[in-house]
Amino acid sequence: MKKTLIPVLAAMLSSLVILGGCNTTPAGSESGQSSSTASVSSQEASAPQSEDTVDSQPESAADTKSTPTRGIWEDDTYTNDYAHITFTMPDGWVYANDDEIAALMNVGAEMLRDSGLNFSDKLLELQTIYDMMAQDKSTGSNVIILFENMNMLVGGSQYTEDDYLDALKTQLTTADVYDYKFGEPMDATISGETYRCIEAEAADIGATQYYYVRRNGNYMIGMIISLFGGTEIDDITSNFS
Repeated sequence: MKKTLIPVLAAMLSSLVILGGCNTTPAGSESGQSSSTASVSSQEASAPQSEDTVDSQPESAADTKSTPTRGIWEDDTYTNDYAHITFTMPDGWVYANDDEIAALMNVGAEMLRDSGLNFSDKLLELQTIYDMMAQDKSTGSNVIILFENMNMLVGGSQYTEDDYLDALKTQLTTADVYDYKFGEPMDATISGETYRCIEAEAADIGATQYYYVRRNGNYMIGMIISLFGGTEIDDITSNFS
């Protein structure tokens, strides 16, 4: 299935970030996506690289237990063995290809196309790696999956999931782009794994976002589900298995 970016979502995404640690700017293009690479279609956060970073050597790509690997698309189903996530797109959804994911991270698309299932050492030098974005073409509701290297944040090696969500709340509130109202952190199960989750409602633009995080070694596995047009969270989470 092909993918296409919805500009209004890309614009909103440009203001949303997890801990603001990624080098990213959304964009789009199309390429024939092989079933061995992850991609997505979009609305998510691009952000300037955080100044609160420390010099850190990324783990070798060979450290497969603790180092993220790419997900794969087979028809309408995305699977990432590292994150233990499987997501099947509902009818009317599209996903972003390598060119779009690469543009979000400000890297050349060939860095993804040539990487196979392992992210290159160059990609692992990034604080935040985007692996998947998928979007409902009619409503703009979308799912984004990313990995953030906590060793690249000052104090990040000690961050729990709740610490991470607290920092996220502070960042979104301080940015003062949308009038966010936050729920309380809670446990949530996605693809059989337990995440910490927080709901963020931006009533001024008719959006509700759910931020899911789970720590795996030095990385925080992050998932952002953004709801528009009356979409309910169960309409999205029911597609994970």
